[in-house]
Amino acid sequence: MKMRRIYRSTLALAALVMLGSLLAACGTTGKAATLLDTEWQLTQLNGNDAVPVVLVSMKFAEDGKLIGNGGCNNYMGSWKHSDSNRLALSMGASTMMACEEPVMKQEHEFSLALEQTSRYRLEGDDLSLYNADNVKVAEFATLKATELTRTKWEAVGINNGEDAVISVDATTMTAVFAPDGTVSGSGGCNTFNSSYKRGADTLEIGVIAQTAMACDQGIMIQEQRFLKALEQSKTYELGNGTLDLRGSDGQLLVMFHESK
Repeated sequence: MKMRRIYRSTLALAALVMLGSLLAACGTTGKAATLLDTEWQLTQLNGNDAVPVVLVSMKFAEDGKLIGNGGCNNYMGSWKHSDSNRLALSMGASTMMACEEPVMKQEHEFSLALEQTSRYRLEGDDLSLYNADNVKVAEFATLKATELTRTKWEAVGINNGEDAVISVDATTMTAVFAPDGTVSGSGGCNTFNSSYKRGADTLEIGVIAQTAMACDQGIMIQEQRFLKALEQSKTYELGNGTLDLRGSDGQLLVMFHESK
């Protein structure tokens, strides 16, 4: 919200500077992460490891907005910091995609954990959230994203065209983004290639050319969904070994993990 008076803006800026200094002092290293300039990736939720190859992220914006990815859906919310290490989080709007049951279950529990948060602890590059009973509800690490290019990405979930992301069955679908702006891979039956344009968080893939092999009907349907999803991509988000492609409305199109 735009401040109407100059002195209010000055006070707000001073508060942010003070907050940044306070948060930096909570770490244990000289380059410790802070809430404000770090993107966080979920590592544990309610004492359990996060679902593997699924990116759950959180970022604190200076204007009090909370943004991130719950694993299936993008979300927005708000955050408020008070004295010491008190922290209140509030969930707001999100996209309305459906994913596999373990992903949706974790996303629901993650949302509840954020709402229950009453304080935090920063230690080096790790962030822990605690509820009012001083029970740790979530643990994060600074997001160390895998490089988009030169990585072989394997699809683990694709949009079925009905606002749901389903797991990949019976075949392997891959994509490799080359530094020269070309992308190639396998749709499970046919190989494909195209070009792509990349921005800070945008990714657009051109018209895809593919070979003309024929496979079982189920594999061919899955392949066409995959290739269509690639061509509909508008944004991307990288995690530690994960890549999510989303459409113009934020809908999840393809979930990849780094192929070992």
